[in-house]
Amino acid sequence: MKLKEIEIFEFKSIKKDKFEINTNQLCLVGINESGKTSILEAISFLNVLDKNLTTQLLNKNSGRYPNGFPVICGLFELSVSDFTTLIGWMVELENSVLKYESHEPNFIYIKRWGNGFENISITLSNLKDLHIDLIKLFENQKSVFFDKFFNELYPFIEIYKNEDLLLEPATIEDLKGKDSRFETFRRLLYVGGCTDLEIFNTDDANDISTFLHNIDIKLNAIFKRNYRQDESITIHLNGYLKRFAIVIRDNSDSGFSINERSPGFQYYFAFLVNKLYLNLLHEKRNVIYLLDEPGNNLHPKGAKDLL
Repeated sequence: MKLKEIEIFEFKSIKKDKFEINTNQLCLVGINESGKTSILEAISFLNVLDKNLTTQLLNKNSGRYPNGFPVICGLFELSVSDFTTLIGWMVELENSVLKYESHEPNFIYIKRWGNGFENISITLSNLKDLHIDLIKLFENQKSVFFDKFFNELYPFIEIYKNEDLLLEPATIEDLKGKDSRFETFRRLLYVGGCTDLEIFNTDDANDISTFLHNIDIKLNAIFKRNYRQDESITIHLNGYLKRFAIVIRDNSDSGFSINERSPGFQYYFAFLVNKLYLNLLHEKRNVIYLLDEPGNNLHPKGAKDLL
């Protein structure tokens, strides 16, 4: 599924907006306070499983203020394999069969006006005569359909702001918790091959050092494929007293905490970690990345590498 069109109603500063997406990369450019961030935030609420709308997001000039919710709509184009999967669910769950002409584009239109599945609509359509309310169709198997649709077919959507891309030193307890400040570090370890933090529950410093070294090798191989501005840079994980930190070395032969590197480098590195993590986690699904001012601290070559 690929996002092709967005409609936004009464979200923050936006009274009403609608635009098409005809490329895999879309850049919003405008003066300060023109609503660029609001558009990205609105799109992020199409991630209906993980993000809840609040009344504080409603445009203050709305006739429903202060108790209503904004309305967010997305039009997604289905690939042939997506449509075939959907037809298979219809046969499996509802014994319904549709006549399919493969040359026709097919779309899913999602409209969200609150929280919970009772406050969304999901419609399957094409440019001719196909128009099916999927929630009504799967009424008797709603929970099964929602689980399949949002976890197997629907794109994963994640928004990044500069403050979300942090790589602070963390203890095992920090990493096992849910504090969002350490989420990128958790993802860094996962990308490096650590899928279970219990492996660090040992008093053998040599075991921990060996495991961290193996993660270093994998991370450096990935990083060198993606970061072209300074080929001398290497990444090292320090696990002294089970407090983990990232050390960056370059041709100066000195080691620096990642927080001592430039804001542009920190942003690039942290976003790369998150992107690789989501690609691993959702390898069979599209992922939509929403980046708020991604080039702020990047050299033009770094911005090109990011794209």
